[in-house]
Amino acid sequence: MTATFASLVTLAQASGSELTEIATPTIDWSALWPGICLALGGILLLTIASLAKRWLFEGFYALFAVAAGLAAIATSIPLWHEVQTGDGPFSAVAQAIGVDGFSVYLTVVIASAVVLTALLADGYLRREGMDGPEFYVLMLLSASGGVVMASANDLIVMFLGLEVLSISVYAFDTNKLMGDTAGVIRRYANAAGIAGATYSAAESGAPLFLAEFKVRLLAGASRDDLERDLTALADERGW
Repeated sequence: MTATFASLVTLAQASGSELTEIATPTIDWSALWPGICLALGGILLLTIASLAKRWLFEGFYALFAVAAGLAAIATSIPLWHEVQTGDGPFSAVAQAIGVDGFSVYLTVVIASAVVLTALLADGYLRREGMDGPEFYVLMLLSASGGVVMASANDLIVMFLGLEVLSISVYAFDTNKLMGDTAGVIRRYANAAGIAGATYSAAESGAPLFLAEFKVRLLAGASRDDLERDLTALADERGW
């Protein structure tokens, strides 16, 4: 790569043309910190759980998610103060991100929902034997997508936030289910996740008729099997 770049520089100098510096936007990191706290929190939690799971104490995942949510709220407070009493609403990253009262308010609401959900889900997930990092990681990543959508100043950024949020939701669909129906439902949940991802591909520009065909194929192929398996399960359990 370095040799190729050097060759291009040599050719440009030989032809007498001047190399122009690529213009890059200045980034106001303070406007991005709430979303960064949530996304980075999810990535760090997944990394820690992968490398040091045996040394983590009970309730660590929920506590980490709460800390990430509180960090997002804390970094939103200066933004609210600047919008309300400072220079007013402003934009960042070449006007791709807008910071105003509405976006900061939604960011605080999303981060507060992360904190409350983590606190409420901790005992339930441990009681059901599902205590793990997956739920909290997906929640943090999905929340970061919601923050991007709330701060989006153009449709491209809003679409990126929607994709981050929706991909995490599709992963929720394919996550483990509890109870007696887990073995029956899990593979149909996987099909639902695939169908959602296929629809997302259609939104991204894939041929719509092809995505719709795949969704209908997955739904039609699994409906009869699902009804048969659930009927057998109900007979077995005496429901």
